[in-house]
Amino acid sequence: MKKTRECDCCGDVVELEDIIYLRDITSEDIFYDAACMMLEDKSGMDAVCGCCLEYKRDELIKQEHDDLAWRSFALGEPDRFSDAMRWFWYLA
Repeated sequence: MKKTRECDCCGDVVELEDIIYLRDITSEDIFYDAACMMLEDKSGMDAVCGCCLEYKRDELIKQEHDDLAWRSFALGEPDRFSDAMRWFWYLA
């Protein structure tokens, strides 16, 4: 019988190998670090499933892209054709 644990974020019961302990994450990806900090601050979460962490990371990337798009179109910085906006042109 496999050992399971409940995800602190969504409440799903998943196998221990699918649980990620937020304090143990060392990543070069700034979005993973930010997602971990946000999840830890929210109700003192300690262990979440991989799906919750990925969802929070993707949510942060989308928010960053929305902010960049707004700044680009409203203020002209960053330039719409710069490397910072490359993701925007791949979506089209």
